[in-house]
Amino acid sequence: MKRMRHRIVLTLPLVFVAAALLPLSAQSPATHPMSLDDILSFRALSTNSLSPDGKWFAYRVSPLEGDSEVTVRSTTGAQEWKFEVGQGGSPMSFSDDSMWLAIGTAMTKKEADAARRTQRPVQNSVTIVNLTNGEKVVVPKVRRFAFSGEMAGWIAMHRYGADAAAAGAAAGGRGGRGGGRGGGGAANTPRSTSPRGNDLILRELKTGTELN
Repeated sequence: MKRMRHRIVLTLPLVFVAAALLPLSAQSPATHPMSLDDILSFRALSTNSLSPDGKWFAYRVSPLEGDSEVTVRSTTGAQEWKFEVGQGGSPMSFSDDSMWLAIGTAMTKKEADAARRTQRPVQNSVTIVNLTNGEKVVVPKVRRFAFSGEMAGWIAMHRYGADAAAAGAAAGGRGGRGGGRGGGGAANTPRSTSPRGNDLILRELKTGTELN
């Protein structure tokens, strides 16, 4: 018993010496004050949806500032798909037969910032996902969409109208040149022939056939 006590007494100082010789980085993890970039990168769940048959669950994960991602997961198996959906929170919905998912998709933050700098319109799209195989189709320039209820083989998509700002800028440019030559100003500005209505597209989901 006396020998064992001596060994314990002699061993303890060695442990303390070894701990003292370790670098500070090994004793405790490096820390830094939380910055604004750290806060903006926090990600949280936002929009979510469960398919009518309860077999699919979709949810959006979004940072405070930046691009979001939608995850679609099977509730009965391990199947999972992820889709980049740009900045902001757009709607998503399942078809009544639980075979399709439509996700509103925005421009990425980088794309939207570039569009604003060049005075181009910032427009959304819709991503249509086939839940039998995960294949997707992206339809651009769609402001709203809706499945056809119990007749679940179709989706209606409401497109954006003509870009009035671009049309006005083009007309203004032509009018300026006309005014310089003839001095008529706005009277010489040609009337815009750009379409003014908005298209409503009906898409058959299985074939991809579209009716305008």
